[in-house]
Amino acid sequence: MKSEPSAVANIGVVGVTLAITLAMSQLATIVLAKILGPGDFGLYAICLVFINLLIFVSIFGLDSAVIHRQTDIDKAIETASTLRFILSLLLAALLFVLAPLIAETIGSQELVTPLQVSGIAIIIAAFGFETLVRLSKGLLFKSVSITRIVNIATWSVTALVLAYLGFKFWSLLFAYIAGLVATAVALWIIRPWKIRYRVDRPIAQELVRYGTFPLGAGLLTLLVWNVDKLAVGAILGSSAIVGSYYIAISYGTIIPSLFTGITSTVLFPTFSKIQTDLTGLREKYLKALKYLSYISIPAGVGLAVISRTFILRVLGPDWSAAVAPLAIFSVVGILGSLTSPASSVFLATGNQYRMFRQNLVMGVFFFVLLVPAIFYWELVGVAVLFLLAAIGSLVWVFLMAADILQFSLADELRMLTVPVAASAIMAVVAFGVGTLMGTTLLSLGSQIVIAIPLYFACVFIMTRGEIVKEAKDLLASARRK
Repeated sequence: MKSEPSAVANIGVVGVTLAITLAMSQLATIVLAKILGPGDFGLYAICLVFINLLIFVSIFGLDSAVIHRQTDIDKAIETASTLRFILSLLLAALLFVLAPLIAETIGSQELVTPLQVSGIAIIIAAFGFETLVRLSKGLLFKSVSITRIVNIATWSVTALVLAYLGFKFWSLLFAYIAGLVATAVALWIIRPWKIRYRVDRPIAQELVRYGTFPLGAGLLTLLVWNVDKLAVGAILGSSAIVGSYYIAISYGTIIPSLFTGITSTVLFPTFSKIQTDLTGLREKYLKALKYLSYISIPAGVGLAVISRTFILRVLGPDWSAAVAPLAIFSVVGILGSLTSPASSVFLATGNQYRMFRQNLVMGVFFFVLLVPAIFYWELVGVAVLFLLAAIGSLVWVFLMAADILQFSLADELRMLTVPVAASAIMAVVAFGVGTLMGTTLLSLGSQIVIAIPLYFACVFIMTRGEIVKEAKDLLASARRK
């Protein structure tokens, strides 16, 4: 019998896929930033706020509930799929009706039609839910990875073509919808799904009960990461400012987007299968934290160092308002990536209420200070607020994970020692190169060319070559599967 892919193999597959898709989307974004203006990206960012929030609500934590469940799987998946589709229809209709009121509240009547069209995305996103859950629960992440590549490739090509043809803002929104359609088609090809009404009431109640905490925790996180754009637009009164903010937070959070995607896609299903094996969970969690830190910390630090040159020379001076926020969000991104493995531990061990409690406290802190931060310090104020919330979240999450898995906080911090030290050396040298050469494309290229080998050299020296042996063992483990 063919064995299930190992966690290492799955992390490798999903990691490579996410890296490819992020590279594709970010390269497309760079080109689009040359064609479109901050105002177009600002309108798109506001539409994404409502699309992301309502899609997440429509899922209602049902995917996590099904993946965690160990009995009556087929009935649970069919029930969850039906509930998801019904919620999607209701939420899309609600957005259509409330679009004029939302646009008036934000102070931009040009948002009415885009918001109403955005409801289509909410409905289309529900198609293929059944297949996606089955693939994730079966740890079949190669198939899941195909759908991600299809989505981003479709978005990138569609957006670039429509932008070139002069569709401006609409090129971004239509591309987003096209990506969802392509994903649904890919999922149907991988494993055909049907739209059907089938609800087992007792199972539905169990799924909703389990999903409530993941929904609440995730919703608070989404609100924190989305309402800020609405507040920036309403207080500062400019879609162009929102566009610059969107670019800063998008590039700054590439790190958590990549690694949170890996951990939520791979680690939660993997941890769920060994949810009663405390020793196994502890070992896998610490390994995941260690290997994520070796990549996320230097990537975030490096992005912070080159942020000014990247914005001014690659995107152009029209985006200068994004320079300082991008540097700060790069650090926020590091902290976000380091908390992601613990979230999978909370869900897999039935401690989702702890995740909800942590997100609630940080959410309240964020929302109380959001308006003053924007009013007095504009985009930099919001970025600093995110940084403070991320620091608090990291400390809390590390403590809770240590308590659940029965080890000390020092065990987690030891996983970070080498990448932090190596990244600090890399940052000093790269900053020095940038200072000497100035804000030029040649300077940017030189910083990157010098920083990457320097970091790996520092890691090799600090681990006395052990990191190479570990990397070879990981690759060998992945190949055996």
